[in-house]
Amino acid sequence: PTSLLARFDFQLSQATTSSLGQFCVQFGGYLVILYILYTGKRSSAGQDSQEKIQEKIDSFSFSSLWFSILGSGLSLTVGQYSALMIQHGHGLTLGQRVVYFLACIFNTMAMMTTT
Repeated sequence: PTSLLARFDFQLSQATTSSLGQFCVQFGGYLVILYILYTGKRSSAGQDSQEKIQEKIDSFSFSSLWFSILGSGLSLTVGQYSALMIQHGHGLTLGQRVVYFLACIFNTMAMMTTT
């Protein structure tokens, strides 16, 4: 019986490691690029170069990461939800499914903000 339960752990593990890792790398890369730009702006002496760097900083906005954040969150949430539905899908009412899906959303937010 434990082998039946353990075979579905791969799906949740795969969703966690791939999408959470992708989110961390992209967000970390965004922060590193901004750090490099701000450091270059502080160390440059000319007004023209500071203005050019400021233009790059303004054009490199956080909104470029929203689709990645939403995709990673959706992947984590669906991975958790489908792991439950594979094992217990026929024994749950609609209310229980909704409550569990909300719990998956909150768990995803916790995973993405504490890692």
